[in-house]
Amino acid sequence: FSMPPMTVEEALEQLQLVDHDFYMFKNIATGEINVIYIRNHGGYGVIQPHYGKGEQNGHTPS
Repeated sequence: FSMPPMTVEEALEQLQLVDHDFYMFKNIATGEINVIYIRNHGGYGVIQPHYGKGEQNGHTPS
């Protein structure tokens, strides 16, 4: 399915609109898939991919 890129702020708005605990989105700043979620004690967090040394987008360059 199509996942249009958006800012973290736009993703937070979408999270609030769908009234879920988390929302997956394509971060416009990085081009990566991120997850924004509601924290148990208030506020929100963003999960971003972290690649090991020498990896790009989860793949080791040839």
